[in-house]
Amino acid sequence: EGSLDIGKASLTITAVDDGKTYDGVAYSGGNGVSYDGFVSGEDESVLGGSLAYGGTSQGAKDAGDYVIEASGLTSGNYDISYVEGSLDIGKADLIVTARDDGKTYDGVAYSGGNGVSYDGFVSGEDESVLGGSLAYGGTAQGAKDAGNYAIEASGLTSGNYNISYVDGLLSIAKASLTVTASDDSKTYDGITYSGGNGVTYDGFASGED
Repeated sequence: EGSLDIGKASLTITAVDDGKTYDGVAYSGGNGVSYDGFVSGEDESVLGGSLAYGGTSQGAKDAGDYVIEASGLTSGNYDISYVEGSLDIGKADLIVTARDDGKTYDGVAYSGGNGVSYDGFVSGEDESVLGGSLAYGGTAQGAKDAGNYAIEASGLTSGNYNISYVDGLLSIAKASLTVTASDDSKTYDGITYSGGNGVTYDGFASGED
């Protein structure tokens, strides 16, 4: 008698790449797999076991790149090898807007800002997840005279959010100044009166005159 040896065919199972935008939720599972090597019209229905996923992607939450590993399938006719997929978690967009502010001219240079508002936090998060320190700039800093100026926010950082900033507006309104002509009098002298007796001021700010 002779012998017939039927060797296993090679089957490559590749974890399909996946991606999402940061949402604060831990990733689990995978995005399916692709097969390379089935013969004679066969498909995954001839495999045993159960498809499972592992790798650094499992439980991943923060923005970054992670590995999706497939495993768990068996076969008497195929030598199964696995190729890793990748999970890409992209940063979410976060808009930080400097709040408007205003005051009446008081001769004092403006500094700082009026706080900021946020649009884009996910999963109940708030500014406590951000790094860095909020700072203010723009033409508002040092502004003293009446007019409109830009309040710029900056300085915050995050590994999970793409931060963009929207300027706020500082409006310095004119102060009210009352100028009163002083009373005057004279005894009739036949000479036409001209000029005045000076004025008094009420409303100067910050020691101005």
